[in-house]
This record gives sequence, C-alpha cells and structure tokens, in this order.
Amino acid sequence: MSMESRDFPFPLNVFVHVLSREEGTVAAMHYGLFAAEDESIALAQRRSTDLLRSRLPAPPVSVLEVGIGLGHTLAELTSAGYQAFGITPDEKQLAVARKNHDGINASCAALESFDSGGASYDVVIFQESSLPRARSLT
Repeated sequence: MSMESRDFPFPLNVFVHVLSREEGTVAAMHYGLFAAEDESIALAQRRSTDLLRSRLPAPPVSVLEVGIGLGHTLAELTSAGYQAFGITPDEKQLAVARKNHDGINASCAALESFDSGGASYDVVIFQESSLPRARSLT
C-alpha cells in the first residue's frame, strides 16, 4: 500500500514511517507480538490479530472496533461473518480503509464522542488504539 507518513497526524506519522522503512509497506498500524528477536513486524502484527480473533465468540455477533487503523482487521471480521462496525477519529485512516476494503462499515468518530444511534455491540475491541493528538479527557 502506498502512503505517505506525512499524511497522518502525530504520532501515527512516525509509526507509518518506521513501518515503511522496516517492511517496505504498511499492512497494519498496530504493534505486534514477537516470538523471536529477528522476525518481521508484519509477522508479529499478524500474530497479534490472530490472537485477538481467536478470543472472539463465533459469528454472528456484533463487534465495534475502536481504532480501525487501515481497516484490515475490520475487513477480516466482516468477511468472517461478524456484524462489524469501526470507528476512527482520523479521516485519513478512514479514507485509506474505505479505498482498500470495499464494504467495510465505519465512521469518523472518537470513542469519547461516538454516538451508536442506539446500536449495541456484543464485543468491543481495541487493538492498540491511540489518540491522534493530545487532548484532555477530564
């Protein structure tokens, strides 16, 4: 996936830059679970996502993903039969996710201001979400 790190707000721009340099591409915007010192970030990210998915109840259940990153996990959940909805406070992430994954159901909203419109979710997942800019939660 071709993207410029400068298109993302801090600290995501730094993370995208590092991933681009290390992997040559950016498959996901979350950290990983490393099994060995010399394994790739992409493999460790895949292990993290696989572990998360292994802990989910079988579909069909409704899932809210908070912090969709580039939309890969949301797209996987949707393809696997979950009623998945995602949110991100970053319009750039949402645009990239929609461009690369047809049919994902997501909106641009921070968790603190997210209005579900009365929808409820069986599971809420956070796969290492971060705020794109410092803000007070008090």
